[in-house]
Amino acid sequence: RRVHGGCSIKNLPDYGTPEMINLFEHKRVRGFWPTVDNSHEEPVLGGKIEMEFELLTAAEAALKPAGVAREDPNQNPILDEPKRPSTSFLWFTSPWKTCKHIVWKRAKHYVIIGLIILFIALFVLLTIYCLPELAMRKIFHIY
Repeated sequence: RRVHGGCSIKNLPDYGTPEMINLFEHKRVRGFWPTVDNSHEEPVLGGKIEMEFELLTAAEAALKPAGVAREDPNQNPILDEPKRPSTSFLWFTSPWKTCKHIVWKRAKHYVIIGLIILFIALFVLLTIYCLPELAMRKIFHIY
């Protein structure tokens, strides 16, 4: 499957009817492949792996060498460093960073709308609270 959401156990031959791709026609295939967790009674989707396959001739493979042993194979295609947040995700060691990277990115609109509603409600309540005193001052001309 090419998209993350379309990747399920039904894409595997043992559990459904997968969409077959001929590598000799396409030469390069990129997408998501499901992994299965068989530790339960029924197979469960264990995760999704994003991979890219490329079928090369011997001459093409010689032009695009991969790394040997611990050499850097990051030549074709060149992969950028993963963009990970600078937090360790241990909320008790850096709660503000965790809040910024996890909570704020997903719920910033709700937080902003909640603060606006809170300030409006506070303004209305303070107005109602102070209104009788101001009315009495106007009636009796007390300054």
